Amino acid sequence: MAGINDWSNVEFNLYNDALGHHPDMFEDRWLQTLYDAALFDHDVSTADRTAILSALRDRMWEDYGVDFDDVFDWEAYREAYDNAQV
Repeated sequence: MAGINDWSNVEFNLYNDALGHHPDMFEDRWLQTLYDAALFDHDVSTADRTAILSALRDRMWEDYGVDFDDVFDWEAYREAYDNAQV
């Protein structure tokens, strides 16, 4: 998996917008790995992507009390995806 420094601007900005307000989440390498794999790794199967996204949601909720779907900008993600920027 690519590290946060290897991410595209879109991937980093979406992560920063969603998680940057919470320094512990922003520095959480496992959370970064889950995020990258669930949303930006095009080699992950649909079944694995679903499981990884579930693990991402669980980690954010259980460890930080944050609902991923409430903080992640799905509209910007879809727009970037539609424009092939992810």
